[in-house]
Amino acid sequence: MPMLRRPKVTNVVLCDDIRTERNNKLIMVGVYTADLLVPKFPANMRLALYFTVQGAPAGQHEFEVRIIATGSNSGISGTVDVANPQDPIIVVTPPVPVVFPKAGKLKVDFKIGDSGWLKVVTKEVSEGAPPGWENLE
Repeated sequence: MPMLRRPKVTNVVLCDDIRTERNNKLIMVGVYTADLLVPKFPANMRLALYFTVQGAPAGQHEFEVRIIATGSNSGISGTVDVANPQDPIIVVTPPVPVVFPKAGKLKVDFKIGDSGWLKVVTKEVSEGAPPGWENLE
């Protein structure tokens, strides 16, 4: 029996919302290309995720996404059907409420079945405006 690889997370997008068009294309709104900046703490946000997972075993599996902010945790769970372990699975979450009580890190992890937690993304969260916005009125 061949040894199963541990699943691997690829193609991560963190954004405010993900919507589906009539033709099943995804629209990603408010994509975070760098670390997260908030106007002040505490900050309440809703974050959506898109990522692919390679190497998940065949079958129907429960999955979990956990979102860990410094001083706050949230997450979402569901099921996924993996027909062919060679094909990537696509995970798209609805916007999940996240509270940032203070500056720190945002960590997102993913677990499918009993694979153990996989790192999806880590971002710094700090107070301020995006570069170039200080001169806008």
